[in-house]
Amino acid sequence: MNREIKTKQNSLSSSGLNEMCVVDNKMQASAVGNVTEPLKVGQTTEESNIAAERTSVDNSSSKWLAKNYATLKIDESEGYFIVRTANECERYLLTADDFQAFLLSQAPKVRQLTLNPLMDVEIFQNLQVLKCTLRYKRIEEVLQPKILENLNHLERLELKEINMECGAGLIDKQIVENLEKLRNLKHLNLDYFFAAKIEYKYFLKLILGMELESLEGNLELEPPTMELLRVENKEIHLRKLQIASSLDKSKWLENLSGFLNVFTTLTHLQLKIIGGMASEEDLSTLASACVNLKNLQFNGTTFENLNKFPLPPAVQEIHLKWCRGLTQANLRQILSENNLHEFSSSNTKFEGNFQNFQISSSLHTLKIDRLDMCDFHGAYADNQNLQHLTWYHCRHCSLERSAANKPRITSPPSQASCLESEELEDLDYNETSNGVISVTQLISCPNLTTLDMGYKNQMSLDILLRLQHLRKLNTWIMDTTTRQWSYIIGLLKHPSLEELTLSFVRTINETSYTAPFVTNVTHIKLQDFNFNDNWLAFFLELFAENRKLKLQFYVPPLAFVKPLRSLINHRKFPRDLQTIEIYGFTVDCNELRSNFYPTMKKVKYVEPMNYVSLFRV
Repeated sequence: MNREIKTKQNSLSSSGLNEMCVVDNKMQASAVGNVTEPLKVGQTTEESNIAAERTSVDNSSSKWLAKNYATLKIDESEGYFIVRTANECERYLLTADDFQAFLLSQAPKVRQLTLNPLMDVEIFQNLQVLKCTLRYKRIEEVLQPKILENLNHLERLELKEINMECGAGLIDKQIVENLEKLRNLKHLNLDYFFAAKIEYKYFLKLILGMELESLEGNLELEPPTMELLRVENKEIHLRKLQIASSLDKSKWLENLSGFLNVFTTLTHLQLKIIGGMASEEDLSTLASACVNLKNLQFNGTTFENLNKFPLPPAVQEIHLKWCRGLTQANLRQILSENNLHEFSSSNTKFEGNFQNFQISSSLHTLKIDRLDMCDFHGAYADNQNLQHLTWYHCRHCSLERSAANKPRITSPPSQASCLESEELEDLDYNETSNGVISVTQLISCPNLTTLDMGYKNQMSLDILLRLQHLRKLNTWIMDTTTRQWSYIIGLLKHPSLEELTLSFVRTINETSYTAPFVTNVTHIKLQDFNFNDNWLAFFLELFAENRKLKLQFYVPPLAFVKPLRSLINHRKFPRDLQTIEIYGFTVDCNELRSNFYPTMKKVKYVEPMNYVSLFRV
């Protein structure tokens, strides 16, 4: 095995998922990173290994020094170390010895470091940003003098526990004193697995004493047991806060006003109100304090009979997660706010019977689960401003199409990629009771650019074709609805669509040969794709016909053998592609075909989700 594999990482996925990527070897000059030689599986001799080593770590004066390693991500897997540079544009797989050699040469240059898991950071003497996932350690074990004393330049520290055996955390006097030694620290994120309690006096030390600009994480604030120093005369620099706290005056011993004074400088707030239900008075007090707040999120909060939902005067984004006690009237009031630009609600139920209403014209992003968008016409009908919509369909609804409500496309757009009138008639399949939704009011939302269909939902094709500014669509391909092949062809001929995600409900056996054609779509993502031979042939031919197309297949990390072999050995696989990128590692296609398992053993996973991607640069 080569002791070091240098690779190029693409930047297709906005979600940050690792990908397997096929790259046209003839066109490898790219802005996303330096081009590297593919991993040659056939080179198994000692001479090849030595040669590989000499062109990697050992040649640091000519190779490592030429690179920019100011930002690094380091993962450990099966005794190897995966080193990634900024924006994932380069990736190295190093043995322990080579990794140490790399650090000796490059560690002083690193300014931003992400570790998974924690390792010795003493060698990184000029770090400004440290982010670390803790597999086996508790956060308290990291916040010790022997570790922090070498981080004198640190400005941002983010620690995340992922092991439930860590138990409940506690931010005590000693931890605060240790943190105070980080004189330049401005941003602190302590994401405990279970909420860590912090006393109010230590909270003030972090906010006022250290002059933090952001404090985030799974933290639970304990109100004071005695009257403390007021904070009104202290300069507050805090802009971003994530905290769980009570707003009950009786628990604060006249200190609530001092605590709320901290909120006056905030622009972003994530709050979980604990110790009882949040009353209208609590929210009114909070809103009065948050005079500069732009982004407000409530997590796991139970509200109490709110006639009105008081909001900060300048708030532009509101997000609700796992909240209870809100009503349809509260939702209507929130979505009618004139300053609101974005609203999302997940796992939050609004009690009462829903009645349709018109949302504020200022809203451009809307995402509400547990609310049937088929009934919420006021969110999109005649709405010139809505740009991003997530569509949830919460109940079985038979949307039979009658002559009166059937959307008719009498004058198809003139773009060459759009369907012709007779093709539209051919694609007019039965759309009732099968998860296919036909809501004509959506047509009057002309500036919609992103539509994300909820679980097992599909919007009628003739509706989608009328959305002339639609750029991104996430939808489902249904196993209970016929002519899904025609549906996909229709989407690929959409006049404005650029990004298309298709999630398949089980196996779709329907096939129909279609000659490859030019599409405006530049990014296709296929999830739960069954790698049916004919379907795979179609997408590979489409990829060959469209040189700018990026094509991704979701492949479970523990079930990649059959899908990847089906792909690499398929008769329609582009023969001009000499290399394939697998989870960021560039591999020779011919070597992968002839030495599949030895090659895949050299690929190390560093993310839980994986895609097989074809693209040219």
